This record gives sequence, structure tokens and C-alpha cells, in this order.
Amino acid sequence: MRVADLLLMDRYIAWIHGSQGVMYFAMDWSAGGGGGRDMPAWDRSECERLGLEGAELTPALASGVNSSDAGAPAVVVSDKRVEAAAFVETGRLDVGGGIIVLVANTANEPLAFNLSLTPGSVEDGAAVVLFANRNLTVADCVISDSVDAMGTRAYRLRSNASAAQSADGGVNILACAPGVQPDSTSCGFETSANVGVPDGVYA
Repeated sequence: MRVADLLLMDRYIAWIHGSQGVMYFAMDWSAGGGGGRDMPAWDRSECERLGLEGAELTPALASGVNSSDAGAPAVVVSDKRVEAAAFVETGRLDVGGGIIVLVANTANEPLAFNLSLTPGSVEDGAAVVLFANRNLTVADCVISDSVDAMGTRAYRLRSNASAAQSADGGVNILACAPGVQPDSTSCGFETSANVGVPDGVYA
């Protein structure tokens, strides 16, 4: 078991239980240098990887809406050694997002599991397995997958609420009309379609 894998599992467990920020410090002074300056290359690269995963998940982690709130689906896992929680992904409803589910395996063995979300909360179809370059199928709000020993998973699912918004002809995040009040899913810099004046800004 690599130390880096344990760090990642610990971070996911912290996120699952509501942490919005995690900090790491290089405190190895044994080589006679300053803390972190003599840090092994693999430590630096793993910390960078953790940072990139955190950056991708920030719209969900910072939304303040997770499985402990009424606004996010509840998650039931078939194996109690696997911890999981769902988060509402702010600002990405119209681009295939909506719900992020994080999973952490606390057992020192690979496990197969089923994730059951609140009925009707997410669309059936493809779910993206983040950081793994693959998709899974959601059927009746259930995902089946496996996870490595002390491993983690992150899934992006499309919520039924976002599908309803699109079907209703809701606010288009790429082209807000004058007079439309921007909200968390409209006229955002994150989805700006040009490199000049942000969409929805009229001078």
C-alpha cells in the first residue's frame, strides 16, 4: 500500500464527512534542508495530483449541499466498509453535471459495491468516473462498481432537476439576455464562451 493512496483515501473520507479544505505540509528536516526543499519527487507529484482532484471537485465540495441536506440525494452503500456521500455541483447543471458522489474504501482489500441514490434524483444512463477515463451505467438510481483496497472513486451524474431545467428552456448559461438575473448556473465566468467580455455583460 502506497503512502500516497492512504493520503488520498484520508482526503476523500474528510470530504465525505463535510470537510471543505485539506492542507499538507512537508516537515522533513532530516536531510538538513528546509522543510519541503528536499522533498522526494514522488511526494511533490502526488501532492500536485491531490490538488488537481480537489480543484475539479471544488464546485461540489464548496456548494455546501451534500447528503446530509435535503438538497442532495441520500446515498446507501451495499457494503458498510465503503463510505460515500453525494454533493450538488454548483454551476454545472447545464453541462452534464449536477451530482458528484465520492466513495472511499476503508478496507484493506478490493471490494465490489452498489450505490443506491434517492429514487428519482438522477437520470439513468452514463455516469462519468472522474480521474479514471471511463463511464458507468446508472439504472434506477443505482451504480455498481468496484474499488481497490483503501481506494477511492468519484462519479459525476446528471440530476433529474437539471434535466427538467433544460427541458423547460431554463436560463442558458452561455447567453443570458438583458434583464435576466444571473444565478449560480447562469452567466458565469466558468462557462464563458469567449476570451473577451464575459457573457451576459452588456456595456
